[in-house]
Amino acid sequence: MNSESRVFYNCIYTFSYQEEDKKEDLSSQLTDGETSDDDGQESDDTAIGSASIANTSVTATFSESIPNSPLSHCSDTEDDKAHKNWKKSIMLVWRMAANHKYANVFLHPVTNEIAPGYQGIVLRPLDLTTIKKNVEAGITRTTPEFQRDMMLMFTNAIMYNSCNHNVHKMAVEMYDDVMTHIEQYVSAQLMLQSSESKSLRPSRRTESSDKSDKEDDMKRRRTFSESHQEGGKSKKRKTRGDDT
Repeated sequence: MNSESRVFYNCIYTFSYQEEDKKEDLSSQLTDGETSDDDGQESDDTAIGSASIANTSVTATFSESIPNSPLSHCSDTEDDKAHKNWKKSIMLVWRMAANHKYANVFLHPVTNEIAPGYQGIVLRPLDLTTIKKNVEAGITRTTPEFQRDMMLMFTNAIMYNSCNHNVHKMAVEMYDDVMTHIEQYVSAQLMLQSSESKSLRPSRRTESSDKSDKEDDMKRRRTFSESHQEGGKSKKRKTRGDDT
């Protein structure tokens, strides 16, 4: 092999070696790019997952804050249900007072324009509209509190107006009528409670009577079986005596 051919082969060898190096570099770059893409996809997936978790937590808290949502209904306790029932029943008494013939005098708050110096004399003014708002807002929660507010409303009118004033006479008459309605309401509630307690008592008695009846039946069966066994033994003894 001459010198020219050797130089030619050496050039071809170096060229092929360089091409292989370039291929290896390209393959390594491609693998690095794929790993970076995978890492980016994983970070995107984690970001999407965290966002979905945050959205679910926000929707859960939002659904709990909505009054008519099913989660809020599940949180209702027995006290809340009893308070709602009381509000419905006590508002019937309020409507009776609001439908009174003198109710327009006590329906809205009294201003100084209508009664000069009223706010300086009456320390705690009350009216039918304010009493209703207190019941709906949960400020007034019991029948004694409702009765107290009604009494205070009429007492303010009786205290401010003189005995010869028409508002004084209206307040006295309406006071008697409304207190009568409240007393009737309280007596009706007591009758309901007593009837419910009586309805529960017979059930307990029936349960105890059923238990006693079962015990009597068991005793009768035992006595019957014992007597039957004793009768069989006596018959066997008689047959043996006859055989002898």
